[in-house]
Amino acid sequence: MNTWSVRAVLCAGLVIAVLCFSPFIPFSPGMGRVLVGASALPAYGGCLPPSHAGVNVCAPSPMILDSLDTPFQVTAAASSGVGLVESIEVWADGHMVTKASGTPFNAPITLDAGSHSLTVKAIDSTGATIDSAPVSLTVNTFDDVHCSVPGSPGVHVCQPQAGGCQTSTYVTVVAAAKGQSGTVSRMELWANGTDLANFPGDQINTNLFIEGYDYVTIYEVDSHGNTIKSTPIQVLPC
Repeated sequence: MNTWSVRAVLCAGLVIAVLCFSPFIPFSPGMGRVLVGASALPAYGGCLPPSHAGVNVCAPSPMILDSLDTPFQVTAAASSGVGLVESIEVWADGHMVTKASGTPFNAPITLDAGSHSLTVKAIDSTGATIDSAPVSLTVNTFDDVHCSVPGSPGVHVCQPQAGGCQTSTYVTVVAAAKGQSGTVSRMELWANGTDLANFPGDQINTNLFIEGYDYVTIYEVDSHGNTIKSTPIQVLPC
């Protein structure tokens, strides 16, 4: 065996030894995503998970004291220091309302009129449960608005209405769409270049906080990947 062969064998042995016995094992980004489920998904609707184990509830905002109509949007992102966040549950007054896989959570929920205490729970791959701080809110009325699907491909926005004004900090968004080709797979709600929420199917019905003078745009995405967007509507305070 020549000198170069001996050196190659020795180097290979050293690499194996380092990988097996060193506490500082290098890992790929994929391994990091498995070990730390905190930031496995990008920010959605501007809602970031906390840097430590916990749940960040972005909507409804605990800083907004206005009552709101229902259904209303709940947006939350969770972190776990020991495992992957596998599901998020939304609880109101001690009862689970709904749940979804992974993080973030972003969907409308419906509650009866009155005062409520909302908590968002994250469950990670180890079985640990992490609770958010409770959010107190008051539900006003059920917003029973139906928006008809347009006769031709496009997006029909029933609320907010162009030229109308908002008396509350919460904005009602109701829209329906017909796909450019195929069926509508989802609707996207954008405000000033930020995707606030996605909704399966061809309907949107939710209430959420949108800054005054922001522009709201609704996109339909059909089963063939084609999109149509609505005319931007500016949210004007009264």
